[in-house]
Amino acid sequence: GFNYRLSDVAAAIGVAQVEKLDRMLCDRARIAGLYGQAFEEVEGIELPVEGIGRSRRSWFVYPVRLDPGVDRDAVIAKLAAEGVPAKAYLPCIHLFPHLRRFGYEEGQFPVAESVSARSVALPFHTAMTEGDVARVAGALDRSLRA
Repeated sequence: GFNYRLSDVAAAIGVAQVEKLDRMLCDRARIAGLYGQAFEEVEGIELPVEGIGRSRRSWFVYPVRLDPGVDRDAVIAKLAAEGVPAKAYLPCIHLFPHLRRFGYEEGQFPVAESVSARSVALPFHTAMTEGDVARVAGALDRSLRA
């Protein structure tokens, strides 16, 4: 029942984006590397895995996991106060309201729920500079120590 055909304009935009894909992926990997270096001294977070084996991560988002007991919402608010947009990341799908009718309840998947409650998506885009990354890292470090 759905018509998912692209218009000519949408297809042309898609082709142009694909032509830039390798450069965009390299830029994102560079920013992820800068974040990794900037967070080496920051305590209270777990960094994302860069890749497993021969796999390569596409880096569409840069999520960090806060240590247990850290108030994620308070950290996000402190980052916002410093002008750093961050948001909660990785929701638990089984807790979505429309899936509750299948009998899912809080506590059924404790590992997933813990990871979800502690994950934060940081600003991440290909135009970020070393200074931008340093500013985010500094703000996160201060928000964890405050």
